[in-house]
Amino acid sequence: SLTRMKAEVADDVIEKSVTGLAEQQKTFVDAEDGKAAEDGNAIRIDFVGRIDGAPFDGGSSEDHQLELGSGNFIPGFEEQLVGAKAGNKTEVKVSFPDEYPGEAVAGKDAVFDVEVKQVLVAEPVTIDDAFAARLGMPDLAALRAAVSEQVQREYNERSRMRLKRQILDQLAEANEFEVPPSLSAREFDSIWQQIEQDMERAGETWDDAEMTEDEARADYEKIAKRRVRLGLLLSEVGSRNDIAVPQEEL
Repeated sequence: SLTRMKAEVADDVIEKSVTGLAEQQKTFVDAEDGKAAEDGNAIRIDFVGRIDGAPFDGGSSEDHQLELGSGNFIPGFEEQLVGAKAGNKTEVKVSFPDEYPGEAVAGKDAVFDVEVKQVLVAEPVTIDDAFAARLGMPDLAALRAAVSEQVQREYNERSRMRLKRQILDQLAEANEFEVPPSLSAREFDSIWQQIEQDMERAGETWDDAEMTEDEARADYEKIAKRRVRLGLLLSEVGSRNDIAVPQEEL
C-alpha cells in the first residue's frame, strides 16, 4: 500500500522563482557622493585580515565587490560595514566559526583593516519580455512556463524519492531474515569510514557528538544490515522477474 504525493506549482512559487532570477541579473552602479552603504548595496573594498597580528592566507584582497546582506562573508563582517561611505577606513573584528573549512583559521578571532573605495546601488531589473529575452526565452510567458516546468520536475522527483523510501521501508518490515555477516561487516566498514572522514573534515570528535561512539556503531550496524537485506531482496525481485538494465539505459 503506497501513497504517491502530487503537488501543483502555485503561481506565487513561480513569481518568487522569476524574481530570484531577476535578482541574479541585477547590476550595480556608482552611488551618489556621500551615500552611506545599506543592506542591498554593494561596496568595493581593499582589506587585509590578521590573526594575532599576522596576515593569513586568503585574508587579503583589493577591489573586492561585496553585496551587503548577502551573507557571503564571515558572520559579522558585512554588518559592521553598514553605514560606511566611500573613503572610510575601518577595522572589522570577527570570529571564524569553529566549522569553517579553513583549518588554520577555524574558531579564531581576526581583525580586518578595510578601506571602502566605492559605494554602489543596484539598478532595478524590470521583469518583462526584454528580461526574458536576456535569458534566452521568447517572452515572459515562456519564461514563467519554463520555471513552472522546472519546479514541477523538482516536485515530481521529491515525490518519487518519497515513494521509493516507502517501498524500501515496507520491504524491510515485511522481510526479516539474517544476512551474511561478511556482507553486513563490509557495508558497515564502508559507512563507518565515511563517518570518520566527515568528522575529520569538520574537525569533530566523539566528544562533540550527540551520542557515544559505541551508540553510533550500534545504530550504523543496524543500517548496514538493513542495506544488505534490501540489496538481497531487490536482487531476488530482479532475478525472479527477469529485470535487466541494458548498458544503453545506464
